Amino acid sequence: MRFIIQRVNQANVSIKGKDSLNKIGKGLLIYVGINKTDNEEYLDIICEKLLNAKLFDDEKESRWKESVSSLDLEILIISNFTLYNNFKGTKPNFNHSMDGSNAKILFDKLIEKLKEKYKEEKIKTGEFGEYMLIDSQNDGPVTIDWEYPTEKIEDAKEKNPKKNKNEKGKVK
Repeated sequence: MRFIIQRVNQANVSIKGKDSLNKIGKGLLIYVGINKTDNEEYLDIICEKLLNAKLFDDEKESRWKESVSSLDLEILIISNFTLYNNFKGTKPNFNHSMDGSNAKILFDKLIEKLKEKYKEEKIKTGEFGEYMLIDSQNDGPVTIDWEYPTEKIEDAKEKNPKKNKNEKGKVK
C-alpha cells in the first residue's frame, strides 16, 4: 500500500454536488493506494505506523515528538487508486492498482483495523470508488510519502537498474 500522509489543521470530503460527507479538525489526511499485490497480512503494522508516526510538535514546540493518537486527533482516510500510476507516454497507467472490488474489501479492512486500534469516532473516510472533492489546510506543510511493505520499492529498483553511461550498457 502506498500512503500520502498530510498533517492538516482541517480537512473535509464531499461527493460532487452534495454537502460535506465527512470532515475533521486537526489531524491527518491520508490518501491510500492499494497495489494489486497487497493483502491484509500487514494491516496491523500499517495501522500502528499511521497511528503512532511522530508528525506533530509537543506543547514545548519540540519537533516530531507527538502522534495523531498521542494528541487524540482525527484521521480522514481517502482511497486513491491513482497513487499506483506510471506514465505510458503522456497518459497515466494504473495497471499496478488492485481492481476495485478487491481493493474495497482491503480498504474496508484497513478502516476496521484503524477503528479497533484507535477510536472509532476519530476515523473518517470518503466514499470508496466515488468522485470526491477534498478540501484541506495543510499544516507545515508536512506531507509524507510512505509505502509498505517496502520490498515493492526495492523490487522495482532491482528490475530497472540505472545503467552507467561510462560502461556502455553494463549495470552498475
